[in-house]
Amino acid sequence: MRRPGLILSRRALLGSGALLAAAMVRAQAAPHLGADGLYEEPWFLTPTFDLRKDFENAAKANKNFVMIWELRGCSWCRLLHTVNFARHDIAAFAKENFSFLQLNLRGNRPCVDFDGEALPEELLGLKYEVASTPTIQFFAPADGGPPRELGRISYREPDEFLRVLRLVRAGRYHEIHFDEWHRSRGGEQ
Repeated sequence: MRRPGLILSRRALLGSGALLAAAMVRAQAAPHLGADGLYEEPWFLTPTFDLRKDFENAAKANKNFVMIWELRGCSWCRLLHTVNFARHDIAAFAKENFSFLQLNLRGNRPCVDFDGEALPEELLGLKYEVASTPTIQFFAPADGGPPRELGRISYREPDEFLRVLRLVRAGRYHEIHFDEWHRSRGGEQ
């Protein structure tokens, strides 16, 4: 004789487990909004705010160094985190191959530039002529001098963003200038 009550089939249990797993993945992919109003990724670089040291640490980890400029309330920055970085393939590739230094375009945290000049984030942004957010700058070692900027992009749709990351990681910027490569795909600088 069967007792009345809740009886779950294996199929129902597997289905509920799949739904729970999907919900957990979505919850993990959601970026956290920090106290400064910028979205944070747990795998972003914990900065020293000395660009020389942060670049050196990235090089020691065999990662490309990236500065990403953001601003509180920036809708394109939100998309970068909630769409691009929410994609597992993009987040995994970025985390494995890049050290992202997140900077606030209106921030006042003290930074030391590659040339040793100390200034707050906002003035560093002016020095690098960052005029919009997000601005993503890619850097490479320079022969005998401070790291050089390879190029920069603003928000790009996920597939194009991943292509740019792969271009930089593959070192193809030596074969074709970053701006030329980007323009050849219909992008703007």
